[in-house]
Parts: sequence; structure tokens; C-alpha cells
Amino acid sequence: MSSNNHNSFIINPIFILSMIFLMSTLLIYSIPLQAGEAADFYENSDVRFFYEEGSYYLSLTTPDPVLCAVNFAEMGEEYNNLTAMDMISPGVNHLVELDLEPDKTYRVKLTAFTEAHEIYRSQEYLIDTGIDNETEDLIVAQEGEEDRLGRARTIELPAADNEFSQEPEIARVTDSGASIHFSTETPTLSSTAFGTTEDFGRLVRAPGRTPAENHEVSLPGLQADTEYYLETIVITESGELLRSSMSTFTTAESAEEVDYGENHATLEAGAEIYAVSSNFGNDPTGSFGAVNSIDGDPGTEWSSQGEGDEAWIEIKLAESREITGFGFWSRTMGETGEIRRLKVITGEGEILGEFDLPDAERLYNFTLPPTETQIVRFEVVNSTGGNTGAREIRIYGD
Repeated sequence: MSSNNHNSFIINPIFILSMIFLMSTLLIYSIPLQAGEAADFYENSDVRFFYEEGSYYLSLTTPDPVLCAVNFAEMGEEYNNLTAMDMISPGVNHLVELDLEPDKTYRVKLTAFTEAHEIYRSQEYLIDTGIDNETEDLIVAQEGEEDRLGRARTIELPAADNEFSQEPEIARVTDSGASIHFSTETPTLSSTAFGTTEDFGRLVRAPGRTPAENHEVSLPGLQADTEYYLETIVITESGELLRSSMSTFTTAESAEEVDYGENHATLEAGAEIYAVSSNFGNDPTGSFGAVNSIDGDPGTEWSSQGEGDEAWIEIKLAESREITGFGFWSRTMGETGEIRRLKVITGEGEILGEFDLPDAERLYNFTLPPTETQIVRFEVVNSTGGNTGAREIRIYGD
């Protein structure tokens, strides 16, 4: 009897090993899974959904400049909507209007494209549009609160085979820019990466916030007689991603240019933004702040806050000097945002003239009557309206 009682308390070694395995497994899955760069990216991003003046918005601030697409659907439905901020360049400040209905719950996920063309997919967010308090965040659940919402992750995406109706093709190449066009079988938004190496370094997309089947994308600010690498990723309304094959092209040789003198309107030369009519997002140093017009990088741009013909910008040089010309490269959103005619005025109020810009495809240079000044004001006289602004502004002098 005692022998039987003693044996009943002997623990089987197999049972012990099984319990250790089970507890280890439970411990592993109780720790939030990290997905490397994507997890870090969203952990260091500020994500907020809010309601303001009858519309719903996503406010997203990211640690690095990216293009961002937003998929969403009502709770219980597959993803069936896609939108983005109506900007063609990457940024760190994103304001995306969402076409949502009140008193419903939506699933939302974000997809960010980096300048090296990595793909960061966010965790899923649940948002409640029954909340109409303009100070309150609409997020009611996100990763960490419900396991089924998933985790942020980096998506490894091979090149697609015949998924594009028409693979991206170079439509035009000059000494300073190019354009591509392509088609997809269903409406998509796109991200095109390009650069002088396979690591790319620059991003651009077609204008507009609505998915389309036919895309026309401009690649500005290229160096003459240089080989570029190029690829495009598209995202569908269901969140599916397709990557084109990588291609290369070479820009034309540079045409002989007039020597307009040294450009003094650079941050390096001590120039600064003296005043500006507005900045998109109300941040003068943000993704579309005025300082981008004098940073020497045509991949960044100043955008006004929808001021159209009322936009203006003033640049202050490091010191008063004789100026002899200027260069101006208008931004564009395709059908809107493009400056067609400028007025140039000194800080003393002297009008130096009005000048026409043929298009927004490159920097256009103009001569000025030699004039001593420290501040130069550029006023929009005529435009296609909307978020007018500039990729690059130069002020030349001896």
C-alpha cells in the first residue's frame, strides 16, 4: 500500500520535459514580437486619428521621410479602400483625409515606403467614428491590446511577373529629368524609387489621393549624363503589393548654360527664410516647409497651405549684395500647385519684373538688372491654384 502511494508521487521525466516546452512556448508568445526596422519605425512615429470640422483625418509624424498609403474598411469587411496625402514627395509630416462615415468602427493599416524602397506595414488600428470630440483620438484598439490586430512588419516583396498591365516605361528623358508611365489591372497608388545606385535614395509618386489604373510619374532633379536605377511598387485597395522589375536609364548630356553667377540663396551661404505666406502643415521646417526651397535638394519642396495665387516667400541673404539673376523651380501636383507667373520684388519694395515659368519640370533661370539688396520677395501672379510652392529658389550675384 505504501509502495503504491509512493509511486503515485513519482513525476514522469517526459511529463517534466513536456511542461518545460509548453511553458517556454507560452513565454515566447507572451512577449510582443518585434519586426526589426518596421517595429522601430512605427514605435518612433506619432499616429493619431481625429475628427475636425466634419471630416476624419490621420495625422502621422514619422522619424524618416516616407511615402505612406492608407488602407481601411468597415469592421467585418475585407480591406476595400485606399488613400494617401495629396503630395508627390516623401515627408515626415503626413495629414491624410479619410472618407469615413460617422458612428462606425473601421479597420485601418498603414504602408510606408522608405527612400531605399523598403516596405513597412503597420499594425492594424481600430477606430471609432462615433467619437466626434475634436480633442479626442479615435483609436479604440491597436497592437498590444488585441493579438488579432497583428504587429508592424517589414515586407519582403519580390519583383512581380506580368502583374503590371504595362511595366513602367521611360516616356521622356532630358539632362535634368525624366518621366515614366505604367498601368495596373486594378486601381492602385504607387511609389517610384530612383537613384544612382540600387539603394535608390529618392522617392516620388503620381499626384492625387485616389487610386488609378494609369499612372504618369515625373522624376525631377536629375544629373546630366548619369545612369539611374528605377523601380516602382504599387498597392491595391485590398492592400496587396506588387513590385516592378528594376530598370536603368541614362540622362542626356548637359546643354551649354549661361553663367548667372554664384547662388547666394542657400543655407550653406547663410541665407534664410525671412517670411512666407504659409507652410503646408504650418511647420516652416517640416516636410513642406519654406526652408526646403533653399536647401539645395530638388527632392524636397516648399508648399503653401492652399494659397494658390496668394502665395509668396521672402529670402534674406547673409548680407546685402548686388544680385544679377534668379532661378525658380515650381512645385506641381499635376493639375494644381504649379506657378505660371512670378513677380520679383526687393526688400526695399522695388519691383524687378514679372517672369513666366514654362512648366514645373526643371529650374528656370532669369537675369535681373543689377540691384543692391539683402531681401528678395517672390509673389505668385498666376498659377493652377492649390498648394503652390517651389522645389528650389536661387538668387545669383557676383
